[in-house]
Amino acid sequence: MRRNTEGRRQGIQSTLTLVLDDLDYIDDIGLLASRNQDIQQKTQQLALSASTVISWSTLERLRS
Repeated sequence: MRRNTEGRRQGIQSTLTLVLDDLDYIDDIGLLASRNQDIQQKTQQLALSASTVISWSTLERLRS
């Protein structure tokens, strides 16, 4: 692997015409979209869990 990439830049490459050249661009966009969706789902689950805990603690205070 090291020999294959030795001496070559990795990632998004800039050509002489200043156009970005990235062969994995679509894959990168797909990964970002799925990560964003995962983060949104986890945030929603966290908010739901937090509201449940707050409701429980409020009920406990009212009972005391």
